[in-house]
Amino acid sequence: MELPPWAACLIIMLATMLFLKTILSRGRRAYNLPPVPKPWPIIDNLNLLGELPHRSVHALSKWYGPLMQLWFGSVPVVVGSSVEMAKFVLKTHDTAFADRPRFAVGKYTAYGYSDLLLAPYSPYWRQARRICATELFSAKRVESLEHIRDEEVHVLLHNLDKVSGCVVRLRDHLQMMTLGVISRMVLGKKYVGQEAAHEEISTSMTTPEEFLGLVKEFFMLNGVFNIGDFVPWLDWLDLQGYIRRMKRWARCSIGFWSLFWKSTTSGAGSRETRSWRGTCWTCCCSLSMTRTLRSHLAGIMLRQSLRNTFYHIF
Repeated sequence: MELPPWAACLIIMLATMLFLKTILSRGRRAYNLPPVPKPWPIIDNLNLLGELPHRSVHALSKWYGPLMQLWFGSVPVVVGSSVEMAKFVLKTHDTAFADRPRFAVGKYTAYGYSDLLLAPYSPYWRQARRICATELFSAKRVESLEHIRDEEVHVLLHNLDKVSGCVVRLRDHLQMMTLGVISRMVLGKKYVGQEAAHEEISTSMTTPEEFLGLVKEFFMLNGVFNIGDFVPWLDWLDLQGYIRRMKRWARCSIGFWSLFWKSTTSGAGSRETRSWRGTCWTCCCSLSMTRTLRSHLAGIMLRQSLRNTFYHIF
């Protein structure tokens, strides 16, 4: 019986890949690597991860020891599952393990890996971390915005009082309070909740529903499993459609931040917005760069501040 053309092509491709892997593996230096479960073709050890990956890895560590190696497609992963291994990775050799994996989410939603949480370990990352720690998120600045947190807590309690006697999903109320605090601290204006819906919001920026949708899409895209990150030769197919959604989110996000930054540089905005903008500009002016580059970096810092605040709180 003759094989269909697609089956013959698949067999030829697999045989070629196996042949090349055998040829390229010859002459390589042998390393004393941690134990690794027997991988499957293409997916390697991805089949060992269940719905709760941390529990799956914990179960594997009982069999393979506190230090083991896994292959997630083409990506090697070293897993430490004891206090000693955690100290070895996070303290003794923290610099060696400080780099971040270059996933698609960092490329499309973090402006080409320029975000503080997804940027590679480099002088740029160290400088951005220093600015965020000493200027943008310093204790003095957080204390100066305490009145915003107090007001949003009062709004939360008022909203809970209105629905007393009913079944309440507390998570939704807490998320709305957190987003309200963040949007007022970073953007100088509340973009979520009923209060924001009743305010006069310029159509050139965004509506509360659009802003909330942008935030929810951001969290979803940062938590999905993109098969192209682990099997690179399937990346161009975008089998799950996540790359298209990341690109669409990036376009909406850049448009929002461009309009926001244009409105703040024109002198508009609340006292909190002008204070935050002034801090960003002061930090950038302390660096040796042109005015255009300072403005660009200040805009990046504003976008980073929102992302990093989201991550720290959630």
